[in-house]
Amino acid sequence: MRISVSENKANKNKQVVINSKPNAGYYIPSSKLKTHHAIVDFGGKHEALYVFIIDVIDVNNEEKIVEKECAEWSKLHPLEAALLEIEEAKKRLANIINTFRLKSLY
Repeated sequence: MRISVSENKANKNKQVVINSKPNAGYYIPSSKLKTHHAIVDFGGKHEALYVFIIDVIDVNNEEKIVEKECAEWSKLHPLEAALLEIEEAKKRLANIINTFRLKSLY
């Protein structure tokens, strides 16, 4: 990738504020080997741009990749993984209970 700016003037009046505490949440990290992050500064004419580049995932391998990333995440975050499993089990149990309630009505 090649990025160039034809007019190389820095805008000294505008300070960029970095969000040092982004909102946390659950996510599946993308493959670590082929990802690139960059902030492109256009010299003050435009807002700075955050660029995140990843490999395009082959649709045929997507399920394997997701399973692998989930397994890696679960190893790194065992408590969070267990809590997610408990929530999923509660939802399945509620669905089963509702199914039996409906069947008993007929």
